[in-house]
Amino acid sequence: MGKIRFIVFIGLLFSFFYFNVQAVAAENLERRNPYNLSNFVESEHFVVYWGEGIEQFSAVELLDTLEHAWVRLIIDLRFERPITTQEFKLNIYISGTGQVPYNDKQGGFAILDNQLHEAFILNKNVLNRPDLFLGATHEFFHTIQSSYGLIRSDAMVGVGWLGEALSNWSVPATWLEIETTAQNSLAQYAFYPQYSLDHINPSQAGDEYYLLSGHQYGTYIFFEYLVKVTNDPDFVLNFLQYLKPIVAQSNNENALDQLMLFVDLNYGLSLKSLFAFFIAKNAEWDYPDKDIYTEVLAIQRQSFKDEHIAQTVEVIDNQWHEAPQKTLPRRWAANYIKLNQITNGSLEIGFEGNHLGDEGSAAEWRVNVVISRDGNNEYIELPLQDGKIGSYKIPSSNASAVWLAIAITSETKSLKQRFAYRYQFSHTGQTQASPTTQVIYESEKITNKEEVNSDGGSMSFLLIFIFLCLFRTK
Repeated sequence: MGKIRFIVFIGLLFSFFYFNVQAVAAENLERRNPYNLSNFVESEHFVVYWGEGIEQFSAVELLDTLEHAWVRLIIDLRFERPITTQEFKLNIYISGTGQVPYNDKQGGFAILDNQLHEAFILNKNVLNRPDLFLGATHEFFHTIQSSYGLIRSDAMVGVGWLGEALSNWSVPATWLEIETTAQNSLAQYAFYPQYSLDHINPSQAGDEYYLLSGHQYGTYIFFEYLVKVTNDPDFVLNFLQYLKPIVAQSNNENALDQLMLFVDLNYGLSLKSLFAFFIAKNAEWDYPDKDIYTEVLAIQRQSFKDEHIAQTVEVIDNQWHEAPQKTLPRRWAANYIKLNQITNGSLEIGFEGNHLGDEGSAAEWRVNVVISRDGNNEYIELPLQDGKIGSYKIPSSNASAVWLAIAITSETKSLKQRFAYRYQFSHTGQTQASPTTQVIYESEKITNKEEVNSDGGSMSFLLIFIFLCLFRTK
């Protein structure tokens, strides 16, 4: 019996080493050179091509960066490899060096080359840290998306927003640090929450609104939130696998609609409710990385327009106030009203959201009250009825600030439609707070004291790169 056990042990040991050695053995992928370029370096999975004007060691550092991204994203996180890497190495072309395709491109840009293989462009000015980590990983993830049918601009409605948000999500997922992504992207969404979550390249006149055109990049934080709140580290992977057969059958599906269905089918959760809770946490960036978020946003606020707070209230006057017209929220968007003057006792809040947007689409309102007290935040969801509540009491003693985190969703697909509302703060002295539906965040999971109201009471790295250059010069 002992001899049999020994033989079995040796067999298992051999199998372990054999299959693991096979798994880490170097792949023998072929190199393609469709543009007949003479300057290149290559690694196991990648080839970097350029014309002239860069040192070879810069290209080698890019290869090292990409091989690390390969290990993290393809091996550790199990995303599908780019289709071309089933047989060939993935090509990267350094723009600004002459001779390469898209030589005038700044930042980064994922492409299908002249042989219809995935590849991407990186400008020579990106070959410096931390630009390199952000740009290389972001564009590499775009090529990974090709395996799920999402690299084409016509793959589905809203694919541009989804692709950019997920590519930025991949950067901290790859490097296990968030400061680089936050420094380069967070303000693009954080400063303009009144624009739709899936709005790609919105614009407004004036240099102070420069960041707005990269709104889609900053929405990566929504997917970080969904990973945590669903307690599923494979959330993004599973979502892409869910999308793959859908995209293969039709290019008429909407990315945000499919995200809603995916969250409902796989986690039994309402994406609209999760979005409202996400908006509430963003009032004061109530995350483990809050210090980093607030620091980078404070720096960027010095140079760019910050419309995170739609209105600041200094005096409680017991009057109804119309929402500021300039920052009226679109659909899948938000407004924040911040009350600075806090008195002891209970605070009364009123809210009335219009039934319809200015283009006639039905509105779904969700409002969370965020109470900042002793360095912690409390969250109370207002029990709206048909988007309204005349008066609701909340305990405000010893609070340093009270926020209305107003989330609006709608079935409309218009990115321009806006939704109006009005609100009221009043003070009634030492009174008992009303029974409340209070949403409590613990370890990034949602729990609730009562049933959470889920129905409201009834493609380019260029913009990131240009911003980084401007940011450094200011």
